Amino acid sequence: VKFAQGLQKRGHEVKIIHYPYNESTDGDFGRLDIVAFERKNSIGAFIRNTKRLCELSKWADILHFQKAHFYSTLPALLAAYRRKKAIHYDWDDWEEKIFYASIHKPGIGTFLAGISFRLLERCLPFLVNSVSVSSKELGKMAVERGACPEKTFWAPVGADPGLFGAVH
Repeated sequence: VKFAQGLQKRGHEVKIIHYPYNESTDGDFGRLDIVAFERKNSIGAFIRNTKRLCELSKWADILHFQKAHFYSTLPALLAAYRRKKAIHYDWDDWEEKIFYASIHKPGIGTFLAGISFRLLERCLPFLVNSVSVSSKELGKMAVERGACPEKTFWAPVGADPGLFGAVH
């Protein structure tokens, strides 16, 4: 949200696509155009989200996405390729490692989710036009996985602690 607000201040038009856990969008995001997509593990939701993103991306110069979640990454890639748009991957976390560290209940679903993170994080740097990374190690991994070194940028995560409640 802060990144999008910064782009707006510089005169850019920005749309945020997000995948909420429920139907509501919480928070005051000012003048941002926020569009909720379906966050379901189904072929139907995937097809609907991809069609919507292809339509919404007609006006865009670039598609920028973060998080290597298949339900958001694959529609973004397909829309960018379909519309012949540049695509940027904001790699701010090593999702595969975070996922495996947070597993509480192993099963077929967690196994498949882990595989999707592994595949996406290995392929995305090669499939996109540019990558921003939050650490030097992710930058090294991105280049090793096919990202163009000249189009791999360090962008530290700038979380605003004031936006989060106190942790007890």
